[in-house]
Amino acid sequence: MDDMILRVSNLVKKYDNFSLKNVSFNVPKGYIMGFIGQNGAGKSTTIKAIMNLIDFDGGSIEIFGLDNRKHCNEIRNRIGYVSEEQYFYEDMTVEWTGKFIGSFYSKWDEGYFRKLLEQFSLDSRKKIKELSKGMKTKLSLALALGHRPELLILDEPTSGLDPVVRSEFLEIFLEIVQDDSCSIFFSSHITTDIEKVADYVTIIDNGRIILSEEEVGVGIVSFFIIILFFIILVSIYLPLAYKLGYIKANSINRFFLIGIFAVSTAAGLVLENISGSSPPAFISRISEFLSSVNPYTMLILAIAFTVAIYFISMELSIKFFKKRNLF
Repeated sequence: MDDMILRVSNLVKKYDNFSLKNVSFNVPKGYIMGFIGQNGAGKSTTIKAIMNLIDFDGGSIEIFGLDNRKHCNEIRNRIGYVSEEQYFYEDMTVEWTGKFIGSFYSKWDEGYFRKLLEQFSLDSRKKIKELSKGMKTKLSLALALGHRPELLILDEPTSGLDPVVRSEFLEIFLEIVQDDSCSIFFSSHITTDIEKVADYVTIIDNGRIILSEEEVGVGIVSFFIIILFFIILVSIYLPLAYKLGYIKANSINRFFLIGIFAVSTAAGLVLENISGSSPPAFISRISEFLSSVNPYTMLILAIAFTVAIYFISMELSIKFFKKRNLF
């Protein structure tokens, strides 16, 4: 039996100024997959294609082994969906919103929905317009879970929420997948949220998948090896070069920052809360090249560069100390 609850294969969607380019990834049954990317990277477009809310130009999407376009109605009865923007009838109460949404599902569990409202501290008598953004998001989640879906798809569910409410949502996600009856696929540009709960990670940038599933382990190893390379370079070679007058202090700082930008982008990481100017254009081109390299090739190159720079640094250090008769 196939253990992949969602399969996206070579998905293509073309717009005038943007396109999804052969997007492929799988979501295993009973797990949480985080879908990471900056705003405008293609997360929402991919999710809308999965939900059959937009047509796509190429590729295929299978949910529960079924084509998402041919078996749309059957699939929708088995999945829950929370969009980034919540649309409600503002004058309707929480209770009547549940009854309205529940009428569209053949397996709606009213008792379970009420239990979720209690768990989320939602007053069923309140009108939608009286709820905060966090409460509306909780209601959206309760509505998405009310028919006990096998797959929960969330588009930026924690965006715009304060850290306390975000942490509460992440705990809820972990509870949902405890009995393996439901899988979660959720997108976010907040890497710390993904880090806390995701079993698998897929990273998208400018409409392309740059990291997914089993590649994560190799990518992380490569990242830390390359970081080691820069640590060795900065801690041994650059101080020596500075003392010998080959480079200036501001060149060291600039080189170090360039390394951080290039390595982080190549590893598919989103750097948050960094002040200062953007990296030069040529660094972006280097980063794009590195991100296109096969992760196993990146691993080999990272090891080779680290070993090479280690011996070069040692040779320079020995020459430096011998020149000054230190040993």
